[in-house]
Amino acid sequence: RFEAAGQPLAPWGYGDAFDAARLPEPLARLARRAQTADGLAHGALRDVTINYRKDGFFRLDGHVDPLADGPNVCIVGLLSDTVLTISEVGPPESTTADPARVALESWAAGDVDVLLPARCLVHLSGRARDELNHGIRLGVSATQLRERGVPADDGALFDWHGSIDRPVRRSPERISIVFAFAGA
Repeated sequence: RFEAAGQPLAPWGYGDAFDAARLPEPLARLARRAQTADGLAHGALRDVTINYRKDGFFRLDGHVDPLADGPNVCIVGLLSDTVLTISEVGPPESTTADPARVALESWAAGDVDVLLPARCLVHLSGRARDELNHGIRLGVSATQLRERGVPADDGALFDWHGSIDRPVRRSPERISIVFAFAGA
C-alpha cells in the first residue's frame, strides 16, 4: 500500500486492484497458509506489505492499519524475535511520545505485549484490529537493562515482554510480512 511519496508500489497492487496471481510463489504460499490457518475465517487477500528493518532498529509507532484493508491482518515476522505491543495510545500521541520513555515504560500502563518468536504468525481482528494500536518500542540497551538489575550481554538491543525484567534479544535484521484479508 502507498505510505510515502516516491515509494514504488508492489507489482501485485493493493486493495481493490490487488492481484494475488502476481505474487511470487513463496509469498503466495505463505498467504495461503495464513488464509487457511486453523480457526481463522478470512476472505479475499487485499494487500501484502513487506517491511525490512536493520541494525536492530525495529521501532514502529503505535497505529491501526487502514480499515479499508479489511477486518483481518496477519503478520509474519522473520529473522528475529520481537515484541508487538497493543495499546489504546495511537497517533498523534504514539508518534510524539518520548521514545526513550516508551522504550523503558511503554506507551501506557495498560498496554499488552505479544511475544513474537521469529517465524510466527499473529492475527489481529475485532477490537485488536479496528480500535487498538499496535507497535514496537524503540528497544533498550544491555546497559539500560543492567542499570535495572537485569543481566544482559552487550552488542544488541532488546525488547521486553510484560516487564523490563523479561528481555527479548533482537537480531540485527527483521522482516515482517503483513497480509490484509477481507471478511469471510
